[in-house]
Amino acid sequence: MRILRFLVLIASLVSCPIFSDEISIAQSHNSRFSMVGIDSEAEVSDFLSKLQTWVNADKRSDVVSVVRFPISVYLGGLRVKIRSKKAFLENYERIMNKKVRSAILSQKEKELFVNWQGIMFGNGEIWINKITHKNIMITAINTT
Repeated sequence: MRILRFLVLIASLVSCPIFSDEISIAQSHNSRFSMVGIDSEAEVSDFLSKLQTWVNADKRSDVVSVVRFPISVYLGGLRVKIRSKKAFLENYERIMNKKVRSAILSQKEKELFVNWQGIMFGNGEIWINKITHKNIMITAINTT
């Protein structure tokens, strides 16, 4: 009898308008990138397209505008913390090397890997994430 009452209670709560609204809201934010706080696949598509355009056209100041600082990268086999746009631009060729540029330029949106750490390009050369519910930014660059 207790089990039956419990099941009736659960059924009435689920059909309650308050809970059903919450369920539909949760379902509306179910993009493949929602685990990293990005509810719109178009936002990721736009970011990918812009980044590919900038890298292809060698628009360094645009690329650096979407890098979250400080960022750690490997330069000459050593892990180096890049703390500013200026330092990034001074080391642009070494950071945005052929391997990293190739990973960006060949990345297809449907092939992006996503987990709790962010969205990965290629074999982990670039990781992006949404920062404080504002903008998508590059959060990691693996040059080796």
